[in-house]
Amino acid sequence: MAHARALLSPLWAGPLRRYAHPFFGVMRFSPPGVPIVADHPLLAHIRGTMAPLIVLVTVPLLLRLVGQLAIVGLRDWATATRGGLAAMFCFTAVEHFNVLHPDLVRMIPPRVPAPEIMVTLTGVCELLGAAGLLLPRTRRITAVVLILLLVAVLPADIHAATTGGTLAGQPVTPLVPRVALQGLFIALVWWAGIRAGRRPAAW
Repeated sequence: MAHARALLSPLWAGPLRRYAHPFFGVMRFSPPGVPIVADHPLLAHIRGTMAPLIVLVTVPLLLRLVGQLAIVGLRDWATATRGGLAAMFCFTAVEHFNVLHPDLVRMIPPRVPAPEIMVTLTGVCELLGAAGLLLPRTRRITAVVLILLLVAVLPADIHAATTGGTLAGQPVTPLVPRVALQGLFIALVWWAGIRAGRRPAAW
């Protein structure tokens, strides 16, 4: 095994460390001697800053498909949306603990104390919120807390969008789309976790 690792390491160690994807661990791979071709800005933007929205759209659709094929409890949109929100919050929480942590710290406005602790704390809150959305007993209070969290972190998003902030070397989402996305997330958390959560559901 050690011999095999020694043989393979020239092929993967450098490229994978240099081009680590902030969400999935590996953004791209290029063997030694093969030049890295820069991404089209739109593709890089979609893969990076828009990735949470892609998760939020894809997971509920997949859950609804599973509901139609097998699991009756996944046949309503509120349940599927809670699953999508939980996946999205887990997805974004990873940023707070991996190579994007320094970028997130720089997004925090200067007036906020202990930015590194704040980034870590919000990541923990997102993970707990993802779990809480899936539990009937904690769904509504979790939704309230997540809405407050989304409002609380919005100044950091605004600060990053107006000061040239970057994530993994790519510009953050521009101000207007970012605020619109945050509004969408808040609306979905309210609808799936509070309004629709008043009636019995599978989760």
